[in-house]
This record gives sequence, C-alpha cells and structure tokens, in this order.
Amino acid sequence: MSQTVGMNSGQFSGKFSSSKPNMQLAMYDDQKISWEEVYGSSMSCNEKKKHARWLSPPVQPGQTTDIQVAVSEHIHPRWWFVVALNCPQHGSPGRTALNYHIEFTNNGGYFSNQYSWNEQGLCQMYLSCFVVAAVGLGLHIRSLEKLRTNTGKIHPIVR
Repeated sequence: MSQTVGMNSGQFSGKFSSSKPNMQLAMYDDQKISWEEVYGSSMSCNEKKKHARWLSPPVQPGQTTDIQVAVSEHIHPRWWFVVALNCPQHGSPGRTALNYHIEFTNNGGYFSNQYSWNEQGLCQMYLSCFVVAAVGLGLHIRSLEKLRTNTGKIHPIVR
C-alpha cells in the first residue's frame, strides 16, 4: 500500500455501518503471522482477532462509524486486507448487511497518494513519454513541410 517506509507512511479511512451488533473490522497485512495464518484457517473468531494488526471498535446497527488509521511501515511497503468480522453472539451468525466506503492513500503529493507502491512513477513516465512523442511528431511534421517546399512533393518515394 505505502510508497514510503517509516512513521505515518499512509492512511486508511472509511465509513461503515452494519445490520448486526458488534461487527468489527480488522486489518491484516501480508506477513505470514497476520493474513496467511488467518485466511482459510479453522481458528475461532477471537483467535483471528488476535492476528489482526488493527481492530475497530464494535460497529452498532443504525450507526455510521468513521474510522481513520495511520499506517507505519518500518521495513518495506505491504499489502493490506480489510476484513469484516461477524463473530456470532450466542451461536447464531445469520446474514449481515455491511455498508462501507474505504480509501487507502499514501503520503505524498498528487503523483503518489492515490497510486499503489508498485505503481509509483507511472504517471510521470506516461507524461514524459507523451512529451517525447509530441516533440517527435512536431519534428516530423516540420520535416514534411520542408520537404514539400524544397521538392514540391510530400513524400521522399514520390521524388
């Protein structure tokens, strides 16, 4: 998620509402002790909560909860997984409606905050390639005009 490494390298923000009481959101990263051990495992819900890097307060029905988490990475950028935990109360899981809007952003300006860490620099590269191509097209058009005025033809093969 994050381009930079260090304190406050990114931000996770969101708004959530749920139809079930005590729904919680958990954030896991791509480390083996976090997401890999939880995904597809037969752990209990409380055990899965222990592996989360961040756990939200319980979201109550009818309420919208705003959540903001500062992400700090000390080694290298990571992939993050946001999971809705519906730990059954009294053995009746049932269906849950969850409304959400989430956004992960990197610290930085316009060219870095909305791009994933593995896509950093693409916008600048596309812009520079466009400028080089536009200059090449301009030079080509200028040379065609010079060819037409010198020979009266618009292509060297015709000459």
